[in-house]
This record gives sequence, C-alpha cells and structure tokens, in this order.
Amino acid sequence: MKKKSNLIFWLFWGITILFLIINEPYALRWIFPFPELIVTAIVYFFVILSFLFLVREKKRMPGVITIIFGITELGWFFYAVYYLDSSYITRMVLLLITYICLLFLNSTDFFYRFWKYCNRFVFVQTIFCVICFVLVAVGLLQPLMTFYVDDGIFPYYFWGISFSKTLVGNLIRPSGFLDEPGALASWAVFGILFNYAFLKDQIIKKYMPYFTTVTLSVAYYIQMTLFLIVKNVKNVSFLILIILLTAVAVVAISTTEGTDFDLYAKTIARFEYDEESVIAGNSRELGIENAKVIFEKSPMIGIGSQNFGKLDEVTADNPYEIPAKDGIIGLFLTYLPFLAVLFVNRRKEILLCMMILAAGYLQRPFHVNFMHYLYLWSFFLFSVLDAKNVKSCRTIANEVGVNEQSKVNKNEYCNIDDLS
Repeated sequence: MKKKSNLIFWLFWGITILFLIINEPYALRWIFPFPELIVTAIVYFFVILSFLFLVREKKRMPGVITIIFGITELGWFFYAVYYLDSSYITRMVLLLITYICLLFLNSTDFFYRFWKYCNRFVFVQTIFCVICFVLVAVGLLQPLMTFYVDDGIFPYYFWGISFSKTLVGNLIRPSGFLDEPGALASWAVFGILFNYAFLKDQIIKKYMPYFTTVTLSVAYYIQMTLFLIVKNVKNVSFLILIILLTAVAVVAISTTEGTDFDLYAKTIARFEYDEESVIAGNSRELGIENAKVIFEKSPMIGIGSQNFGKLDEVTADNPYEIPAKDGIIGLFLTYLPFLAVLFVNRRKEILLCMMILAAGYLQRPFHVNFMHYLYLWSFFLFSVLDAKNVKSCRTIANEVGVNEQSKVNKNEYCNIDDLS
C-alpha cells in the first residue's frame, strides 16, 4: 500500500513539475516546441481530476478557502463579461486547476511532502546557478545558445544548466530554468519562507538563502535583509554581525568596478543616484508613472487585462500594474487569499512571512500563471492547516496537564511537523 502511495505521489509531483516547466515563467518554452498553455492546461486539468478520483476518502477543502475561491471566481467572471475579455476566463481556469490540485494534495496528505520536493527542485536550480556563475567567471563555460525573445532587444543565453539574461565580460546573472534571475529569486523567497514557517527542511534552511545570492537580484537582497533583521531583532550580536559582513561585502564588491567581472555595476551601483537624482537600479520608474496615469482614469475596475496588454507604454512590474489593469476591486480579488491569512492565522512566523512577501509584491506584483496561483494559494492553505495544527497542539497540551502557567510553550509542546 505504501509503495502504491509513493508511486501516486511521485507521478503527481512529476506531472505537476512538467506542467510548470513547459509554461510561463519557465524559459524552456523558448527553445522547445511545447504546446500552448490552453492545450497543456486542459490536459493537466483532466490528469489531476483523474488523480482526485483515485482518492477513496476525500477530505473537504477548508471552508474558508472554498469561500475565497468562490468569491474570486465570481469576481473574474464579472470582469470577463464586463470587458468581454477572455483573459479573465484564463484566470478562472488556472484558479480552478489550482483548487483541484490543492484538494488532491490535502485529501492525500501529500501537501507538505509535495512542497518539500518543490522547494528542493528550486534549490537544485540555485545549485546550477552557482556552478554556472563560477564557471563563466573563470572563463570555463560558454553559452550553448544565444537567442532573442519578443521585442528582440536583449539576448538570452542558455548555458546547459541555466539561462541568463545578462552577460557582461565574465559576469552573468543566472536564472536557473526560469525566464529571468529575479523570477528565480522570488520563488526562492517563497520556498525559504514556506520552509521557515511550515516545512523545517534543514537543506533548504542551510543552503538555499546563500546559493540564491548569485542571481544578483536587488529585490532578493532587500527581502532577505528585512527577513534576517526582523527575525533576529532581539539578537543584537547577530545584527552587528550582519552589518559587519555587509560592510566587508560592499568593500570587496567595489574592487570589481570596471573589470570583466563587474559585480559592482550589477549590485551596489544599482542603489546609487544618477544625474537625474533617480536610483540607478530602479528600472521601473517610467512604468510606475505610466501605470499610475492609467489607474487614475479608471480606479475602481481598471481598463481591463487585454486593453492593458495593448498599450505601447512601459507599464508592467510595478505596484500600479494590477490597479491600472483591474482597478482597486481587481487588486483586492488578486490578493484576497493573501489578505485572508490575517483572519485565519496570526502566528508571528506567518506574519513575518506576509511582511516579506508583501515587500516582494511591491517590486514584482502577482502575475497570471499557474505557478503563482499555486504558490499563493498554497501559502493560504499552509496557514489554515497550521492554525488547525496549533489548535490541536493546545488541546493535547491541556489534556496532558500543561497549564497556562507552565514554562512549556503550548505551541511547542506538540511537534507541528508531526501533525502534517
């Protein structure tokens, strides 16, 4: 029976990873002739539906998640009808697929295990990034393929074990198999936070935060610095250590300025002000201004997704992108599962996760793809299950006589990982 369960798990995990890597935001779709999203989504939908039918005793999805799911689906249906915009139907389908996927994982108790190996899949990509970064830096690796995408302005490089969008001298910003380094860094942040609050995988804890630094993502540096400071706010010696290590890193990186391995240009220089008193690394300033103007024209429901996509101006990847596209109502619908966490679980570790994720969303807002739906709604499910686990722990603690005055923390009395 256990062998059959393992087989089902690995089949489901493998098929889900395959569905992820052949679609956005993975870059493999640029060099392999994969089918369009509409085809792969339909196939994956019926596959996971088949897996769900294999489950004899199905658990009900937590009611709060089903309610939020229903509200969100109805909201996007309204947008689809109002704007006669099929892209909102795509959102509804992707969200439905996400819901069924999580329903299966929750019904089989595969959920925590599924995410443990999803995290390790991202971690393997960060290992490839480190290898690629070092080999290119010492001149031992050349790109297997150089190609252009969309507007054809910036070349992409494929190194066999990683893509990169940057090649300056001997310096690259590797992105694993994703379309840009910032994308890999953002999913690594999700993985690090999932692991911190729920999974407790020592491999992820010890290595992934450091390996991800080779993406040279400014947003990642900001999020991880904020995470470390808030997490260790009472540990003065640790904070002093962070300051000292940061100072040493700044000095060391500054020595690379003007060389073939100009780390300075891709890190520290991006925080400096240019002649127009604008932060040099802020490539989204123009997009913010353009999207803000569009938002002000229709603040409540935006201008519609397809109308937004037809604009010639730079408008993407900034805090005003979703409000301009979908308005305040659409912004609320997009982040509703994230906001709902505040009402179901306010454990301090989860609140810290929300703070770090919110900081990331200010730079890289929610994008409509299955991967983002899966991560965001999984965070919601993690938080709901965690709240139930903590409640169970407190009940057990009470039953065995651990009272309020005891030095034993009721949340720690029972190992939450064991319950999952």
